[in-house]
Amino acid sequence: TAGILELLSDENIDICMLSETWLRKGDTSKISEIKDLGYNTSHCSRPGRGGGVAILFKKNLRLTKRNVKACKSFEHIECSMKSGNDIVRLISIYRSPSAALSNITDFLSDFDRYLEELLHLPGKIIIAGDFNIHMENKENSDTEKFTSLIERYGLVQHVTCSTHVNGGILDLVLTRSNACDQLGLSNVAVLQTPTTSDHYLVSFTCTTAPVNKSTRVQKFGRKIKDIDISCFKKDILSSDLNDPDKFVDCEKAAKIYNQILSEILESHAPLEKFSVNPDQSQWINSECQDARRKRRKAERDDRRLKSQEEQCKKAEEILNRTRNDYYKNQLSVSDSKKDTYRIINNLMDRQLSQNIVPNIKEGQELCEEMKDFFVQKVEDIYRNIKENVTGNDKSDFSQSFCGTPMSKFKPVSEEELRRVIKELNKKECEPGRNGHS
Repeated sequence: TAGILELLSDENIDICMLSETWLRKGDTSKISEIKDLGYNTSHCSRPGRGGGVAILFKKNLRLTKRNVKACKSFEHIECSMKSGNDIVRLISIYRSPSAALSNITDFLSDFDRYLEELLHLPGKIIIAGDFNIHMENKENSDTEKFTSLIERYGLVQHVTCSTHVNGGILDLVLTRSNACDQLGLSNVAVLQTPTTSDHYLVSFTCTTAPVNKSTRVQKFGRKIKDIDISCFKKDILSSDLNDPDKFVDCEKAAKIYNQILSEILESHAPLEKFSVNPDQSQWINSECQDARRKRRKAERDDRRLKSQEEQCKKAEEILNRTRNDYYKNQLSVSDSKKDTYRIINNLMDRQLSQNIVPNIKEGQELCEEMKDFFVQKVEDIYRNIKENVTGNDKSDFSQSFCGTPMSKFKPVSEEELRRVIKELNKKECEPGRNGHS
């Protein structure tokens, strides 16, 4: 995962349509890892093993998934993106090479029905994916039938180079051919990558309305990890902190302590200004950034795949190790179950941070239900007390009350009640009746 996402980052790819993701419906930890590495995703899993399609996109983009009817002969996912006054529809396709899962006749029939529905929708379209049809072989009957189908719907195929390690144009990019619906595709390239996939990366540029890009945030910090500990200790031992005559009183001692330590820290790790991407994960540190720089340098200096593979593998190992160490440390220092669950939910991509209330149309109805619940709860407590205190109970109630009796009461205002609730410690309990806790 890290290797693929780093490749997309290096090539500055905003949107990637993937085939054969092997993502399962419950792979939330993998989705969380994708988000940690700077991309959001919308995916569709195949029931069972293998397959799967997905669309990855940078966090500054907003894509909406459309629910489409599943087809037996191919897998697909469709997302739309607002681009100025236009809508761009992105469709990722995967057709299995296995005749048992997708014979060409069934595929052409299913794809025909899908295109008929799709092309009636507003917006421009990009269809991309692994079709497993050898488009380089013009005389092949399957290729002829598929070409005839897409031409009938006014689509044009843009990939002209081999996209597989064993040869063949199997991965395609389709758009409309008419001028009013064109996206201005350019720079179509097939790139050999150091990933484990037997397919190459097909990249292209298309003209769309500009989107809001993430602006870098200016921050200040120190390179604490670069401090030479032995020199740092030496400077502290030789400073006025070891002169007891300087500490006249507590105020003077605190002033000397802060001043001298600040000066020593500034000399060893001066305060520096730097810019960060607000979408970048917190665990990305200087080691990760250095590994990325070395990998990119290897790609520029030496286009031989072996050298590139070594740097990519090393960078991927550093990223995975750093991310694992970061979350292990977060779990080890968490002070409460709430913090632990928050970290785990983040790792599992569980969106539980929102305030979720029961699905009730009117707020008044929700308040009444909550009120009835707690009134019933108090009545149940009183009833249980009465049932337990029987005539044979030996409890001694003869002792008189020795405290100060409370005789005057006044209604609590809404503001006072709000303040009291906010000051209460957060507690956890088992869910009660009607799902409330």
